[in-house]
Amino acid sequence: MTAPSGSLPFPPIDLGIFSLPTVTIPKGRWGYRSHEPGRGAVWFRPGSTKPPYRFDDPLGVYRVCYIGNTKITAFAETFLRDLPTRTVTEIGLRSRAISTIHFGRDLLVVRAYGKGLVQLGTTAALAGAKLTGALDPYEHSQAWSRAIFEHPDVVDGIQFKSSHDDDLRCLAVFDRAQSALADAGDARIIWEDTRLLVRLIGRYRLEII
Repeated sequence: MTAPSGSLPFPPIDLGIFSLPTVTIPKGRWGYRSHEPGRGAVWFRPGSTKPPYRFDDPLGVYRVCYIGNTKITAFAETFLRDLPTRTVTEIGLRSRAISTIHFGRDLLVVRAYGKGLVQLGTTAALAGAKLTGALDPYEHSQAWSRAIFEHPDVVDGIQFKSSHDDDLRCLAVFDRAQSALADAGDARIIWEDTRLLVRLIGRYRLEII
């Protein structure tokens, strides 16, 4: 895909010639997902010709599961999307659970932050910006997702910083690594996790209504 003039940097045409900047997430490491209590924690959104999320496949062929490195990350990616965020509702907190995800093997993922950005040929906008005025605001990041998915290095996904709180890291795991993810079976409704709520209120200065 060629980038329109003045837009965010799209994948260079020679990306496949160079090795991707990668990190290995060791087997046994844990991640976290926010999800509806009635659904399992490991969830790859069905393919769609209008994929709604940042690193979804723009062609709707492969699927992606989004995982946070902490419970706070899982919360931030769900509840801090509409800015400015000053309040969260009790109803919302009761409607979501957070579960632990276990990695059953090493995961090889692209480092889409820090020095990895220069090595890829992009900027932090990859994980932190939307295209303005575009029919698809994630056209830029989804193009990168497909280019990375098709790369000869055959990585399992993309590690990136949360656009809502860039102290936090997230994973977009491609469905070819689906068998490596396991639900730990410890889902807990956010409203019932008092310790987590105290941390969230303090960190983001939130009011529960």
